[in-house]
Amino acid sequence: MKKINLLIVLVSVLISLYYCYSYIEIKKYANALSSLIIIPLMVAPLIITKITKKSNNWIESIYIVFIFLAQVLGSVVGLYHSFSGYDKIVHMISGIVTSFLGVYILYKFKKGDNKFFNIIFIVIITLAIAAIWELIEYNIDNIFKTDVQWVSKTGINDTMTDIISALIGTCLFNICYLFEICNDKKMIVTKFINSLN
Repeated sequence: MKKINLLIVLVSVLISLYYCYSYIEIKKYANALSSLIIIPLMVAPLIITKITKKSNNWIESIYIVFIFLAQVLGSVVGLYHSFSGYDKIVHMISGIVTSFLGVYILYKFKKGDNKFFNIIFIVIITLAIAAIWELIEYNIDNIFKTDVQWVSKTGINDTMTDIISALIGTCLFNICYLFEICNDKKMIVTKFINSLN
């Protein structure tokens, strides 16, 4: 898992540097800066692990893969604009990622005993984060006069379908979670929970 994480980080850094250079050549300095920002985002888990001497391969992998999909491929490479469904796929994956965060919170605070409460909590965490993300995008659009939310093209449709995509992601996660707990299966969610102990 660690070697795969390092490979993804290395590929991300190389892609970011290539696009940064390309944007500088055509004098798109804001895009160049956006490409460079990916580098500290990708290496952050490695630096934190070195400093704290603590690591959780599951958390690190989930973070690195998500940043790679959402930021490197989505923003830097430009899949958000070249592939119309990519935005919804990433938002669905974000629903899964934030579900892992919900599980992390539950088990760190020793509240993971009631599976039905857990499912409700995980869904609430996911929807809260999806809504906060949309609020951030809305404010970015207003402050910088951009159209991250594609309001000019879709109105409120993009915002709502982003949140629905996150909801689908957390529902898929919870189906897996319930299946594993009810059938005593040691699969992805259970392995993640065990890594927290």
